[in-house]
Amino acid sequence: MAKDAALDSLARRAAVKERLLDIVKGWYDEVFREQEPQLLPILAGDVEAKRALQATHSPEQLIEMCTGWNMFLSLAYAVSS
Repeated sequence: MAKDAALDSLARRAAVKERLLDIVKGWYDEVFREQEPQLLPILAGDVEAKRALQATHSPEQLIEMCTGWNMFLSLAYAVSS
C-alpha cells in the first residue's frame, strides 16, 4: 500500500514537472524569445553585479538582496499592523 502511494506521488510530481516545463517553454516562445536580444545584455550585467556581491555577502544576504525578501517582509508587517 505504501509503495503504491509512493509511486502515485512520483507520478503526480512527474506530471506537474512536465506541465510546468510546458508552461515555461510556452512563455519563452510567446513572450521572451522576441525580447531576448535586448534583454540578454541587461541580464549579463545583472549576473556580473550579483557575482561581485558574492565576495562581500553571505548566501543568505545575497538571496535577500536579490529577491527583495526584506522589502516583502516589511510590507507584510506594515499591512498586518
